[in-house]
Amino acid sequence: MKEIYLHVGYHKTGTTAIQNFMHRNKDLILSEGILYPLTGLSGAGHSKLANAFKGNEWDKVLKSLLPKENEIRQNIYALERGESSASLYMALKSEVAKSEVKKIVLSSECFLEWIDPQEVKEALAGINASIKIIFYFREPKQWIEAVYYQLIKDRYFRYSGEIEDLPQWEMLNYNAVLQDWALVFGRNNLIVRQYENTTCLEHGVITDFLNIIGLSEVNNFQYPTAVSDVNLGLHPLLIKLLKHTNKLNFSEKFHKRVLKFLYPISNWLIKVRS
Repeated sequence: MKEIYLHVGYHKTGTTAIQNFMHRNKDLILSEGILYPLTGLSGAGHSKLANAFKGNEWDKVLKSLLPKENEIRQNIYALERGESSASLYMALKSEVAKSEVKKIVLSSECFLEWIDPQEVKEALAGINASIKIIFYFREPKQWIEAVYYQLIKDRYFRYSGEIEDLPQWEMLNYNAVLQDWALVFGRNNLIVRQYENTTCLEHGVITDFLNIIGLSEVNNFQYPTAVSDVNLGLHPLLIKLLKHTNKLNFSEKFHKRVLKFLYPISNWLIKVRS
């Protein structure tokens, strides 16, 4: 029987680094007996496989983050809506069937965005495989602040609200989230890690992730090192400035230009502070 490792996040726990690594090295990883499927990819992660399940609950979240019916919300809707889960998972089943590997890795933090785990299990049932769910948790205060900052920086959301109003607060009930997934997949099939414990490893969370899926680190793996490979941070003072800029409802293009202008200033402020 095949094994599926479904990496569901959390957001802001090195998921982008993991996904970029897996995608960049997918051919070498395949030669080691692990498939990182092309089906469902958006960028380096399998967000399309997750977004296919989004419904009314996610719509409510979007409305709380973006209360005004404007261009930004319409762009988010267009971004999230794609193929149906039936067609996507049929394509995934076909891709897996054509491969002789025993292990499949899927990765998207979007699986935790108000999606019913039961729907995920039913969609994956067409693949004859055992399923392990991988979670990385982060210290709650740091996590909610990181999510808040990311939503402000995000070119699609351009959030301008307050941190207290984020719907993501309910995601900090880690036990409840785990319980939801355990009821569907079984507690023994959940793999739970503390993100902070991975930072001392040679390649951080990537090293830990490879250990989980049983893949040895080899010299010719390419690790994400360029600034384009990760989510860049921004000094808290500049986050506040950007949030107020977002209230002016400028275009996505202008938002991107503002960020490009702010990053060098942020680096300088961080150096001065240290």
